[in-house]
Amino acid sequence: MAAYFILFTVYFILLLILNKKNRFFLNSGIEAKTINLLFGIKIILGLVYIYIEQHTNKGQDLDIFFNNSLEQTNLLLNHPIQFITSTFSSNYTNNNMSGLFSTQSYWNDIRNIFIEKLLGIINILSFKNLYINSLFYNYLIFFGHIALYRSFYNIYPNAKTGILLGCFFIPSCAYYLSGINKDSMFFLGMSLIIFSISHSFFLKSGKLNKMAIVLMVSGFLITLIIRNFFFVLLIPAVLAYYLSVNFNQKPLLIFTAVFSTVAVLFFCSPALMQIVCNRQADFLHLGWARSAVAVDILQPNIKSFITHLPSVINIAFLRPYVWDSYSISYFASAIEIILLLTLVLYSTIILLKYNRDIFNHPLILCCIFYAVSAFLVIGFTIPFLGAVVRYKTAFLPILITPFLIAIPWDRLKFLKLL
Repeated sequence: MAAYFILFTVYFILLLILNKKNRFFLNSGIEAKTINLLFGIKIILGLVYIYIEQHTNKGQDLDIFFNNSLEQTNLLLNHPIQFITSTFSSNYTNNNMSGLFSTQSYWNDIRNIFIEKLLGIINILSFKNLYINSLFYNYLIFFGHIALYRSFYNIYPNAKTGILLGCFFIPSCAYYLSGINKDSMFFLGMSLIIFSISHSFFLKSGKLNKMAIVLMVSGFLITLIIRNFFFVLLIPAVLAYYLSVNFNQKPLLIFTAVFSTVAVLFFCSPALMQIVCNRQADFLHLGWARSAVAVDILQPNIKSFITHLPSVINIAFLRPYVWDSYSISYFASAIEIILLLTLVLYSTIILLKYNRDIFNHPLILCCIFYAVSAFLVIGFTIPFLGAVVRYKTAFLPILITPFLIAIPWDRLKFLKLL
C-alpha cells in the first residue's frame, strides 16, 4: 500500500510538471498554477468517486471495468495481436456487428470494451492499482474540460469566471465526470468535437486546421463508441453550425430549420420512432430500482410522443424533486437543479434587460440545441432518476455555461465582498 501511495505521488507530481509544458492547456488562457489547481481538484474528486462508489453502490460498473481491465492487461502482455483483434469481436454467438442501437449487438459491447482496454494499458503504468488508474484516466478527461473552456473562451474572452464555473464547477458534473465511467469518456469526445468546430475547422477560405481535424475524428469515434444515441444527435448540430458559419443567414433561423427538419423526418418514420421505443423498453427491462419513475410505454407514433412530452420535460429538466430524495446524493441533485434553474432565470432577465446578443452565436446555439435534444432523448428513454442525473452530466456544461457567460460576475456586489 505504501508503495502505491509513493507511486501515485510521483506520477501526480510528474503530471503537474507536464501540465506546465502542455501547450494545449497553456493556450487556454488559464494560468499554469490555476490549471494545476483545477487538475488537483479533479484528481481528488476521482478518488472520492472511487470511495463512494465502492462503499455505497458496491462498485457496480467501476469494479466491472477494473476487473475486466486486468484480463485485458494480461492479454496485452501475452497476446498483443489478440488484444487488438478482440476489439472487433463480441460475446454474441452471431458476432453481430449490425444493430447500432440494439443491446444485443457488438455496439452494446464496444463501449465497455473500449474503456476496459484503455484501463488495461494504464494498468502497466499503475501496476494494476485502481487509484493510480483514476489519476491517468482523469488526466485524459481533463483535456475535455480544457477543450470546452477554450471553445467558449475563444468567443467570449471577457467571461472567464462564468466559463470556468460552467466547465469545471457544476457539482454533479465535477463529481461524475471525475469517475471512471462512460459519461466522462463521452464528455471528452463531445468536448473535442465542440473545440474542433470552434477553432477553424470550417473556414470560408477553404483551409482546414489539421489539429482540429484530428480532434474532430477522435471526438466522433469516442462519442460513436460510447453513446451512439447521442452521436446521432451531433450530426444535425454540426451541420447547422457549418451552415451558420458559411452562409450569411441568421444562426437561430438555421438551427431552428435544421432541427425542425430532423424532427419532421423522425416523426414521419415509424422505424426511427421504434428505435426510441426500444431504448425505453431496454431500460424498463432492467427491473425495479428505488429511483424508478412511473412512465407509460412509448408507442411508435406521433400521438404517443406528444402525450409523453410533458412528462419527458419534467423528468429531464426538473427531476429529482427535493421530496424524491431518499439519500443525500438525490437531495444534492435536487438542490443543484433549483440553483441551476435560478441561474438560468437570472441570466435570462439580464439578457432581456441589456439586450445581450450571446445566444445568436453559432457555437452557443450548437451547444444549446444539442444539449436540449439530448435531454429530451434522456427523458423519453430513461425511467430511473439516478441514471437521468448521471447521463445529464455530460451535457450540463454546454447547456449551462452560455447562461453563466451572460451574467456580469465582476459587477455582482456579493462577490466583491469575498
